[in-house]
Amino acid sequence: MTVTRDRQQEVEDQLVRTVLESFDGTPDPRLKQVTQALVRHLHAFLREVRLTEAEWQHAIDFLTAAGHITTGNRQEFILLSDVLGASMQTIWRVSGSWHSEKASFSQRDHMVSSPAR
Repeated sequence: MTVTRDRQQEVEDQLVRTVLESFDGTPDPRLKQVTQALVRHLHAFLREVRLTEAEWQHAIDFLTAAGHITTGNRQEFILLSDVLGASMQTIWRVSGSWHSEKASFSQRDHMVSSPAR
């Protein structure tokens, strides 16, 4: 069965609407806003790169492995946030300065290069 581009767009749009609506009852307005924005941006990313099922599985395996090696002293998701620049974006928005004492790039354990693949 061949799916037209218009039909593909229609199915994807309906999926996003359904997922967004699933958060409509979220009692915390800020959590609802953040979660729904995450859904919209994630789906836009998936549309842009047309992630394959194998690539999706690889990403899930990566996140699972990061979770398995996370401990009370080793937080892999914070490191991943640093590598992706999300920590710095948040620090900039909160402090208004790239040179905040809380900036992850100034901490002794900050990764300065990407991990080997």
